Amino acid sequence: MDAEIQAKIFKALGDVTRLKVLQLLPSEPICKEMYNVGDLVEVIGGSQPNMSRHLHILKEAGLVCCRKACASVYYWRVPDAFEKVRQILGPLAAPPRSARKVTRK
Repeated sequence: MDAEIQAKIFKALGDVTRLKVLQLLPSEPICKEMYNVGDLVEVIGGSQPNMSRHLHILKEAGLVCCRKACASVYYWRVPDAFEKVRQILGPLAAPPRSARKVTRK
């Protein structure tokens, strides 16, 4: 995965409202558990246009999916996307292979 895609994912995860959204959304498209924009505004607060923007950022990063039903769009998390986040963080969290001494001029 290239650095630009990684940055898009971490940008999406770097906002309090978006993290709250991800905590609420189910990991599967189960009707009774999914939220639409109005539901999320009711639970988290804020405005409907702002919440729509947050959901757009999460969707562009591949962290959520959606399905239109009647006049609403319902959202859920994409579990595979979070596996990718684990894969990105794994090497970054690994202890250093060796203590290399860097000589600076």
